[in-house]
Amino acid sequence: MNATVDDCFRRGPILILAAHPDDEAIGAGGILDRLPDPILAFLTDGAPRQHPRAEELARRRRAESEAAWELTGSEERILRLGGADQECALDLPGLTRAAGIIALTRKPTTILTHPYEGGHPDHDSAAFIARQVIRVFEAACLPPPQIVEFTSYHNGTPFAAKPELRTGQFLPGGGEVRVFHLSASRAEVKRKMFARYESQQAMLRHFPIETEKFRIAPRYDFSKPPHAGTLFYEMQPWGLDGATWRRLVAEADKALEPAPAG
Repeated sequence: MNATVDDCFRRGPILILAAHPDDEAIGAGGILDRLPDPILAFLTDGAPRQHPRAEELARRRRAESEAAWELTGSEERILRLGGADQECALDLPGLTRAAGIIALTRKPTTILTHPYEGGHPDHDSAAFIARQVIRVFEAACLPPPQIVEFTSYHNGTPFAAKPELRTGQFLPGGGEVRVFHLSASRAEVKRKMFARYESQQAMLRHFPIETEKFRIAPRYDFSKPPHAGTLFYEMQPWGLDGATWRRLVAEADKALEPAPAG
């Protein structure tokens, strides 16, 4: 029988693979305290290198993430893979190997991460890395974890001249969505997590508090765009377009191929 989201959330450990500090709060802040044995790993420090005070922002987001994580009641330390915000695609092999080491060491039953939707190149990179970790388990002849996705954001008007930030929803066609309607107490925890990310308030105001949505990750074809039209990040000053991201993924996929036996 195929696993459901509820099945996945009953057994741990659960590796939360988030692109940036605050993505875990956006995607699953209301249920983090109910997940068995959660492990939180950030791909980046959340500080774009072109930011005029990148080091200061990185320190601030680190402190914010620790303060937010305290609200979950977990004593598990946060793991940080050291990627650069907006630049995960430039180091996919390195980040994949780092995530693979964590996963092989901790042996999660589930990886909770971003969908492939063209919202942010680091989100898409997280989806790719999670799928590559499955290959690592298969190469080691170990039972692989199940990938579950939380909502992030994408372009809601891909054929318009101006992008629309669509939050709290998946792109259609990815399978059954499990919706959690948060109780007042759980919504309050999520609200407090958002509040502790003081540096991200302008962005966080776009995301819903009362509901969270999850689904079993579909089998993406990363050689193709996630949707027709313009990706959200292609209309941002982040220095990357979809074609370049897909080229970097193809190169990483080849670099990460297991060595032939013999």
